Formats: sequence, structure tokens, C-alpha cells
Amino acid sequence: MLREQVRSRSCVIVFLVLSSTVLLLAGAGGRALAAQEAKVGYLDLDRVVQAVAKQTPEYEDLSKELEKRQAEVERRRAEIDKLEDELKANRVIWSEDKAKEQEKLIRDKIDDLKVYSEGAQRYKDVEENKILRRLLPDIAKVVKQVGERDGYGMIFERRILLYGSPTLDLTDAIIKEMTEKR
Repeated sequence: MLREQVRSRSCVIVFLVLSSTVLLLAGAGGRALAAQEAKVGYLDLDRVVQAVAKQTPEYEDLSKELEKRQAEVERRRAEIDKLEDELKANRVIWSEDKAKEQEKLIRDKIDDLKVYSEGAQRYKDVEENKILRRLLPDIAKVVKQVGERDGYGMIFERRILLYGSPTLDLTDAIIKEMTEKR
């Protein structure tokens, strides 16, 4: 979900950047820029967000909570497996009513597991989105600073490129800058 949110936000950012670029190139100031060789670069916003998010206290807390929830999912799955094994082993000797009762219990536990898992996923998505919303403005500032400092005319997001030379990839530089900033 975090990646989907980053992608949708990235698309908006990319659209704004491209729109600004087109307007800039169409204007009088754009002619001067177009006449020069523009220095361009790109970055992988997903990698930047993941790397920077992992350094936040919120992400550490989220990871701990997600580990707890994953352990609960595994515990519930093991309980269901045990009930299924018990049903297989005893189906022959149990009455039809007892077997049906066990099958219903298993279905109910599977439904409960599904609801719990979906709730855990929603929790993860909401918390990651909070972290993402807090980080995106900082990332945008650092990208702008790197662009201005290093003389880039344009910095694109990787997903809009059909081809990008690895020498133009600024992802690691942005991650390093963000890490040093923190």
C-alpha cells in the first residue's frame, strides 16, 4: 500500500514537474534554458521513502507492532491447522454432528483470521501513510536543494523514464543527503 501511495503521489509530483517544465520551456526564460545543455537526473522515490522511513522512530514502533500482529496471525493459523489435523484424524470415529461442528469451528476461525489480517493490513497502510505524508515534504526539499546545489535543470522520478543511464541516478545521493540531515 505504501508503494501504491508513493506511486500516486509520485504521479502528481511528476505531472506538476512536467507541467512546470513545459511552461518554463514555452516561456522566454525557457528559451535560454533550452539553448543550454540542461543537466538532468532521476531518482527512485520508492527507494528513497523506504530508506528514509526506516530511520524514523515511528517506523521502528510500526515494525514492532506489525511483528506482534504477524505473530498473532501465525498463532491463529497454527490453531486452525491443529483443528484441521484433529478433524482429519478423528473424522472416522466422530459422529457426523461432531465432524460438522468441527468444520464450522474451523470456518469461523478462518473467517476471524481473515478479518484480523485485513484489520492488520489497514492499520499498516494507515500508519505507513502517516509516515509518508510527513516525509514527502522533506524529501521534496532535499531534492530541490540537491538540484539547485549541483546545477540540475530537471530531476525526474524513475517510473516516468523509458530509459535512464545509471550515471544519472540520484537516488543514493538523495538518500545520503536525507540520512545526513536526520
